[in-house]
Amino acid sequence: DCIDYAFLFGRTLEYVIKEKEISDAEIRLVRAKNATLFGERIDSHDWVEVIDKKTGQKLNIDPTFYDFGFGSEITHSIKN
Repeated sequence: DCIDYAFLFGRTLEYVIKEKEISDAEIRLVRAKNATLFGERIDSHDWVEVIDKKTGQKLNIDPTFYDFGFGSEITHSIKN
């Protein structure tokens, strides 16, 4: 289930950020409804967004897609 993967991955990133004292990063769990990923409409899907608080740059990481061999970085593939 993508929500489980995303939640676990997000919590793990939060732990690493805290342990490494990285104050510039923010982690968000994203739940998208009717999103388009890789040109395909997906009714509901979850992933993790990492935000650099200094620059505002966002990186969207999908651990479910990674496990299926599609790669994990989906930032340029998202259309809402």
